Amino acid sequence: MPGPSSPRCHTWLTPAQATAPNVVLVLVLPIDHLVRQWARESQLGSRRNAMVAATALTRLRIERQDVEDFLASREPVATPRETEVTAQAR
Repeated sequence: MPGPSSPRCHTWLTPAQATAPNVVLVLVLPIDHLVRQWARESQLGSRRNAMVAATALTRLRIERQDVEDFLASREPVATPRETEVTAQAR
């Protein structure tokens, strides 16, 4: 390629130094990171909720068992209607 005819007035064209940003680096990687972060945090939150629910159910089951044990250990108490029937039978 021949050089410019008047070197004092013209310069060679040089390729542009700035290139467009890589779409993968600019858009996809941050979105991928956000999705992975959301999935991890969601999983941890679900696990925490399940543990809290399991603990609450265990407490209720233990309390219910304590009440049943207490009631089973007591002597049966006659209701007023049973007392009337027994008195009339004598």
